[in-house]
Amino acid sequence: MRSALIATDELVNAYHAIIEGLEAPKIAGVNHPIKTGQWYPINDVEYILTKDEVTEFLRVKGYEQGKAQTIFNELLARGFLLELNSYDGRETIGYRSLHMDVLVRSSEIRTAPWASRYLLSTRFALVFTPMPSQSDRQIQVSAKRDFSNGLSRELYEAALRFFNGDVSLTETFFRALHEHVQGLDAYQVYALRELLASGEKDEVFVISAPTGSGKTEVFLLFALAWLLRKHYIEKRKDKVLLVYPRKALTVDQAFRVISLLDKAVSLGLQLRVGISDGDTPRKANLKGEINFRGIRCPKCGDPLKLTPQGQVKCDKCGPFSFVKAVREEVKDADIIATNPWALEVRTLDGNPNDLNAHALGDVGLLVVDEAHEYTGIRGGIFAALINLLRFIREQADGGRGLRIIVSSATIPSPEEFASKLTGVPVSKVRVLTYETVLEEYPRAISGRRLVILGLFSMKPQYSWNTYCQLWAVLTTFLSHSYEQRKHAADVPTLQSVIFVNNIKELRRVKSGYLNNLSLGEPRDHLDPQRVEEPTNPFCYWHYAPAGARDQLRQAADSGDLQKHLEKRLAEIYSELSEQERASVIRRLKGQEGLTVLSTSSLEIGVDYEGVAFILNAGLENPISLVQRIGRGGRSDRTLRTVAGIILGRPIITEAFLLSSKDYRETLASLSVAGDKYKLRVTTSNPRVQERELIMKCVAKLALEGESTYASKKAIAYEQELIDFLEKILNCLEKIESEKHG
Repeated sequence: MRSALIATDELVNAYHAIIEGLEAPKIAGVNHPIKTGQWYPINDVEYILTKDEVTEFLRVKGYEQGKAQTIFNELLARGFLLELNSYDGRETIGYRSLHMDVLVRSSEIRTAPWASRYLLSTRFALVFTPMPSQSDRQIQVSAKRDFSNGLSRELYEAALRFFNGDVSLTETFFRALHEHVQGLDAYQVYALRELLASGEKDEVFVISAPTGSGKTEVFLLFALAWLLRKHYIEKRKDKVLLVYPRKALTVDQAFRVISLLDKAVSLGLQLRVGISDGDTPRKANLKGEINFRGIRCPKCGDPLKLTPQGQVKCDKCGPFSFVKAVREEVKDADIIATNPWALEVRTLDGNPNDLNAHALGDVGLLVVDEAHEYTGIRGGIFAALINLLRFIREQADGGRGLRIIVSSATIPSPEEFASKLTGVPVSKVRVLTYETVLEEYPRAISGRRLVILGLFSMKPQYSWNTYCQLWAVLTTFLSHSYEQRKHAADVPTLQSVIFVNNIKELRRVKSGYLNNLSLGEPRDHLDPQRVEEPTNPFCYWHYAPAGARDQLRQAADSGDLQKHLEKRLAEIYSELSEQERASVIRRLKGQEGLTVLSTSSLEIGVDYEGVAFILNAGLENPISLVQRIGRGGRSDRTLRTVAGIILGRPIITEAFLLSSKDYRETLASLSVAGDKYKLRVTTSNPRVQERELIMKCVAKLALEGESTYASKKAIAYEQELIDFLEKILNCLEKIESEKHG
């Protein structure tokens, strides 16, 4: 097994420099440096780099000759530099970066070397976004007050004030923090400091930072601090509610909470976590031991299990008794992860054997992650749900406030949006932006992610669905070929995601992919008689080591290769069972090379370290596209680089967007700041307002011990319905009279 010879940050920077300074101008066909954030045509798909060219370029960039040579060899060994050699491997033609090679071959998708390509136009742009590196996340806050810099001192002092000067509790919090994360970056320290420094004010905070910037750790660490203050200083059993717009994200974040609380519990703190959604089982329905939501043990990495008794355990590490996994026990949790639909039902229920209105009356901290999802009527309904939570807390807890944290990477005009969503005046909204830290500490975040954007449009005579199928052949074969390169320790397992909004179309892509395999794909791409040079865009055999190419071609002829590639395409969407979704997530989080077909399920929040390539079928709101492309290039495993292709389909609305300069410029900047794509929250709709009033009435009935039929039993006969409606009307009159004094 090889050991790395170059520090990862140095390797990432060199890889980015080669792509930006050498390859991009060649592909664009220009003799000058390209500008980031600007579109260029893909003019040369048969370009090459020479070894001398790369090493000399690195030397000019400041690397010594020996270091430049070592970087070149390391990138080559890891598979990030591709050697374009003859089929037998005896003659080297040149080199390319992995990501740019995939970009240019994606721009030339066709059914045969001599056939017309599927695409009408192809553009690319390079965008760098800040993404903290490992070296950036080394700010330590020692329990012994051995501060690493001024920021860490300020964080400690803010925490000490937050805990009313209690040194023991402050140091316990930081011990849990250090057990959970190795270090924090400047933005995380700044945002956490501001949250702690605000004390008990019922302000709304917006955590606004790019994808991959560590927003989740900020609000989870603050949630821990907030609970410690409530439970151990104020002696109140207040709760934290984490609301996510997707089940996949809820489960992913639940793992992070379990990991954090595992450290806290080991320090003697008594805190519990639960998940409340449609997949939360009742204890009576548990028949045997099952995997718990696809969540892995934070200690050893093995799957967590849910026993017939409703207990979560790891076969190696024992029970996780602080995890409340069944409906009867979730109400007792201190941190509850849920989604808006499940939450709404729970606010209307008084069932003592489930999360209910009484338990939600204890919620004092609400975290709304990926808040940009709540727009239009949906945003208005969610705003009404926040008002309902505030109403329940007032009814149950004598008017104590509700603190709210709103988090997202893509919120234009964040103060206005957060005010609309939460019902709090703009003057009480605090926005914690990345730009604030970068302005004050310009060298604090040195890490960057490189996004290689492709903006492609289809020819009208070809099917965009077929393009997606053939792109899946390319990426699954690439993943399979890199399995053959495992003689080198750090060769990545490559993953790709294809976003298709419509489930029917998604299934059609999968069906077409399987049909293409049955017809022999990618056999022709591996035939040196058909494709003599690796610079030919139709060539795929160059991804595999020279010694494995004959074997792969024979496997393609026999059909064995196609059987392997069948298993490398997965799909995820809402209609799959919990077990099926969990299986795909588990594969994405592991070391398996695969391509995943997804609706918006994988669009937000979840970290997948191996995703290097993304294809989005269709042009839509840039906010969604920024989020989707943000799923890739999030780790050192991909050298913090992603090739994200946006495919314009041959329909009139997308042709209009392709022709829009403003739209193209927004995509090329990966920025949705300002008013151009302002998020609307429809709170003034009369139906939304009526709905909120009715929900408040039903919640009030639940708090008063009346049956609301949200669980246990349904309305059985007409008179029962009439009686229930009369109770709601009486409650409406009471609320209106209280409102008007």
